[in-house]
Amino acid sequence: RYFGSLFQVLKNDVMPFAHKRNLAIWRGVTTGDPNGYGRPKGQKHLGRPIQRAALVRRLAENSNLWSGNTSVLDVGVTKYMQGAREKLVEAGFLPVEEVTFLSDAQVLSAKMIIIAEGNDASTGLKWALCSTSAVLMPPPTVVTWIMEDQLEPWVHYIPLAQDF
Repeated sequence: RYFGSLFQVLKNDVMPFAHKRNLAIWRGVTTGDPNGYGRPKGQKHLGRPIQRAALVRRLAENSNLWSGNTSVLDVGVTKYMQGAREKLVEAGFLPVEEVTFLSDAQVLSAKMIIIAEGNDASTGLKWALCSTSAVLMPPPTVVTWIMEDQLEPWVHYIPLAQDF
């Protein structure tokens, strides 16, 4: 599951950073606590922030800013899961439209990759760290075999607020 993507990144991420698009990119599904979509910003669940819920809710709160994305930010939900669409509507937000999935090559063409935890650690973090793109993410709250708790802000990634 992890190593196939890692090897693909190492093989395919050949574009020098200077030639990559001036873009921060995120694509993903709405995993994570479905109740997080109706919670006040920054509220925690099970002792940790609800990152994807916060990111998707921020998109919904500011949907007029995100329609068609901007020239420097390309963020989109590829699939609503775990009741997220309904929770956004209940909380008074219009869910953003689903967008198309991007290939690894398309994501790797951006200078910055946004990482957000879902039910667990972000599986995309492993290959993003192997890329030549900069990783933007809140400080990790879940630790796996790659020892996310040892990653240093401003050394291994550019830190973002837990609620984006």
